[in-house]
Amino acid sequence: MKVPAIILAAGESKRLGAPKAELSIGKKTLLDDQIDRLLKGGCHNIVVVAGAYPVSRLSAGVPGKNVSFVANKQWRLGQFSSIKCGLRALKTLSGGCLILPVDVPFVPSGLIKKILSGAAKDRFDAVIPVLRSRGTRAEGHPIWLARHLINKVIKSNTKTGRLDRILQLAGNVLFLETRSTSILNNINTIKDWKKLSPDNTFNII
Repeated sequence: MKVPAIILAAGESKRLGAPKAELSIGKKTLLDDQIDRLLKGGCHNIVVVAGAYPVSRLSAGVPGKNVSFVANKQWRLGQFSSIKCGLRALKTLSGGCLILPVDVPFVPSGLIKKILSGAAKDRFDAVIPVLRSRGTRAEGHPIWLARHLINKVIKSNTKTGRLDRILQLAGNVLFLETRSTSILNNINTIKDWKKLSPDNTFNII
């Protein structure tokens, strides 16, 4: 089963002051790193959704093989509009789709493989990674959506639609338990990045 992926990178990143996709990890960007992890995890044909910053900026230096970019002109309406934009850009829906926000970094490629493996085992509507720790339970990213659920997302109202509500109504969701805290990573500020960056530095390329 060939599964495409979309990376959501349309936000303005006001608190960070620059595109999150351009954060540097050594000689590459966070966007490069996410693309590498998705490809190593078994994804095919990655669509990066731009918005506040133009495609020409985010795509600079990114290898074109298996990666394409699309501009979400409605990015100000929020993440759901970017999800719809990215899903519409997919060339095939037969394998479903993996969705990863650009501000959720360092998800192991091994976990991505497990998510795709879970998606292939049964007729699931979605696969969502879950972290359990000290009696708490938290759902994270990336998530996988089946073809029929993708169609529901695309048909939903862009202004009022929410992916979490659609998932709540899904009848057959695989909650894949993991020990990786990466599924809850979130970058909004320089402080967030310093905590998560492998070399504990902050740079914008």
